[in-house]
Amino acid sequence: MANVLIVGDGAIGLLFSHFLSAQHDITLLTRKPTLTTRFYQASNGKSHPIKARLINHKELGHSAPFDLVLITVKAFQVQAAFKQIKPYLNEDCQIVISHNGMGNVDELNAQLLNTQGLAFLTTRLAGFKTTPYSVNHTGNGESVLGACNAAASERLNELKQQFSYLPHFSVSDDIHFVALAKTTSEHCH
Repeated sequence: MANVLIVGDGAIGLLFSHFLSAQHDITLLTRKPTLTTRFYQASNGKSHPIKARLINHKELGHSAPFDLVLITVKAFQVQAAFKQIKPYLNEDCQIVISHNGMGNVDELNAQLLNTQGLAFLTTRLAGFKTTPYSVNHTGNGESVLGACNAAASERLNELKQQFSYLPHFSVSDDIHFVALAKTTSEHCH
């Protein structure tokens, strides 16, 4: 069981929180009120609370250090989000980015210790937020994780275990190709 920080409570952040909370302690970093419970609604209509501790950036220090950080904000927000959480990372923390596109990898790698892993998680999990606090899970596409630096490559099996509760999850040796294929296919249709 890892101490996992999920940055961003958009649809994908909430879906990941739901699935990963089956196996890990989840802390969800949000800009919205932290006293409102977040909900997951399955495609069959059943809804239940997501098992996650909600914090804002001022409370980061009370939960740190984190073993695994999953950044699910939009691509243009990744750098600012990373700057906020950087002081709270373990020296061998694994950071995983998940957004449309592949940007930010080189930028973040340059700021990490060589013991901190960086990976990219491309996902076709689908959901939409029915309220600011709940996500409706509408589709179970595949999620593919790939290492973006040597520290993540060395711990790919461990990362694979940590994400094993995601539906249709796998790892790839060439995440750039996977992400590019996803981006290209989304732009072509």
